[in-house]
Amino acid sequence: MKKILVAGVLGGITVYIWGAFSWMVLPWHNATIPQMPQGATVSQTLVDLEVGSGVYMYPEEEHAEAAPVAETKPAEPAEATESTMAEMAYSEESAEAVEESSSEIGAAEAPVAEAVVASKEGVGAPAATETTGPANKPYIFMLYVAEGFDAADPTPFINGFILAFVTASLAAYLLSLVMGSFAGFSQRLTFVVLIGLFAALVSHVSAWNWMLFPTNYTVVMALDLIIGWALAGAVIAWIIKPEEAAIA
Repeated sequence: MKKILVAGVLGGITVYIWGAFSWMVLPWHNATIPQMPQGATVSQTLVDLEVGSGVYMYPEEEHAEAAPVAETKPAEPAEATESTMAEMAYSEESAEAVEESSSEIGAAEAPVAEAVVASKEGVGAPAATETTGPANKPYIFMLYVAEGFDAADPTPFINGFILAFVTASLAAYLLSLVMGSFAGFSQRLTFVVLIGLFAALVSHVSAWNWMLFPTNYTVVMALDLIIGWALAGAVIAWIIKPEEAAIA
């Protein structure tokens, strides 16, 4: 158990240092996460709509809930006056005239009536003959934090190191369970690297497939993860090893 904890601490430090070097020194993450054009305008639009923090997808699924927006109170009905009564009477007469004239509309004018109905159902709604499936719309998968993010907040850095320590300790424990089958250093190193590869496949590569993450972004994130665990694996494999007597 002592070796596992030591391997967890040293392996976690290795992963943590590699992560800082990868994000702060190497240029590959900045190359795959460009700045959004007119980002200030997009951000202000989300603020004006009072969108809450969360993960959003567009076109949304049928079961997805709409983002919270500002509520508006309906206007209270005004009291009936002589002028309003006259307007209502005029509206009724106009409605009757429209109803009588609508009965005379021919079959050739039917598409026009359908277009009017469609425009009432949604502003800017396309014609019935136009394809309106998700394939014709931009796809958006967005993480939004309405409260903002303070880069100077130490909490993510503390949590990051705790996560690195826990995962490195778990890798060291798994290696200790199969240590009898991996006596050589290269074998133990390969075991930990495969753990990193497994993590990359079920996270970043899976998001590339299902959430349509860009290929270059996915490759960089996966390589970052695998390289980090290859370095940590060297430390863990150096600490977690069979006893000399057992090897002999």
